Amino acid sequence: MAKLSIKNIGPLKEINIELNRVNVLIGPQSSGKSTVAKLISFFNWLEKDCVLHQDIDRINRQFLEEKFISYYNLQGYFSSLSEIYYEGDTLIVKLRDLVEFSAGSIKVQKADKFSKVELSKNAYIPSERNMLALPGIFSIKMPPNYLLEFIDDWQEIRQKYSGDTQLSLLNLGDTYFFNEKENVDKIILKDGKDISFSQASSGLQSVTPLCVCIDYLTQWIYANEENRSAEERKRYRDMIHSIVTTDYQKLIADNFGEDVAKKLTENLTPDTVKTLNGNFEESLIDYVKIHGKLDLPLEYLYLFFLTDPKNRLQYRFTYPSATNLVVEEPEQNLFPETQVRLVYYILSKLEHRIERDSLVLTTHSPYILYALNNCMMAALADDENRELVEQMTNVPKEAWINPKIVSVWELDNGKIRENKTIQDNRGLIRGNYFDRIMRNVMADFNNIANFI
Repeated sequence: MAKLSIKNIGPLKEINIELNRVNVLIGPQSSGKSTVAKLISFFNWLEKDCVLHQDIDRINRQFLEEKFISYYNLQGYFSSLSEIYYEGDTLIVKLRDLVEFSAGSIKVQKADKFSKVELSKNAYIPSERNMLALPGIFSIKMPPNYLLEFIDDWQEIRQKYSGDTQLSLLNLGDTYFFNEKENVDKIILKDGKDISFSQASSGLQSVTPLCVCIDYLTQWIYANEENRSAEERKRYRDMIHSIVTTDYQKLIADNFGEDVAKKLTENLTPDTVKTLNGNFEESLIDYVKIHGKLDLPLEYLYLFFLTDPKNRLQYRFTYPSATNLVVEEPEQNLFPETQVRLVYYILSKLEHRIERDSLVLTTHSPYILYALNNCMMAALADDENRELVEQMTNVPKEAWINPKIVSVWELDNGKIRENKTIQDNRGLIRGNYFDRIMRNVMADFNNIANFI
């Protein structure tokens, strides 16, 4: 899993974490939860972006100022003492002094899986998501940042939930759909009345875009083929071509020499890309051995160049194989019982059983942790008791999650409390954490009770 180290950035003094499949950050306001989440989101995106462009050289000062600092609204968070280290599947990144950008401030290198990793779908769902209910939100001019991208993404996502495609909201009896004719988001209430999204309660305004985005990112995109723009399709073709003319040229050079490799690849153009199932290495090597000549039609060469033994490049780099979700404060404006249902919903949607999706949550709510703990406890039940657990609790089996793939950190005074998760050796959230959260409240209760 990816490693992330942060020093002297915003409220964070020193943080060292190894990311798990599900990651939860809890702590008081201004403790740095969102800062950590934004850094994780940035590096998720950066890895995908660099693989798509097959390029790391463009990661310079202007790139970081635009795509990182300004995009996530982190101006003023950095000093000459700031440091970031990230080690993922495809990139190893070291950043420091992101104010003056002195010599050596930016160091980026490719990791082992740079040209082999399958691409992910990445999303940052902000705490400000209920802004989508504001009248005229889509015409408001905003700087290019993560909030604007969330608004833009919503305009695309909501169109998938029009017509007969509607989404039930946490079994609350309310349903979301997009009315194409009126170009407005609608909520059908449990009494059958439909209202515009802007008329809904603050809780529905918070939970609706969260539920819809999660359903889209974990279900819809894997069950449907997205319509991609011509520009995006060309970008994918260019990226595939770059991989072909780099990795496969090396393969040919290793077998037949540099001159043969150069002649085979020098005329390749993205516009003539074709694909074929089969085994590229054996086919191409055998063909050259048998025919002993290289004056083949270009289209015929492509039958070899764009073949992958397991999965065609065209497919592997066009369709996402996993989703990386970063969600700020899922509990926003929600009643405690609804917070619990939301956790069950999110974990039910994640394909955590086949190691596909990843999740980062930031939260202030102990109810979020209680619900998460329930899901981990259920997963630990003995085989003979699992059916009873399912019958006797409200925790849906789809939400049960192995504690080994969950990490829960508490931020305190710019650091990770005790430099470790707040979980015991089974992975469950320690009871003394919940005790500590309630101690002061109950102490006040007991003191006041003495006088009434």
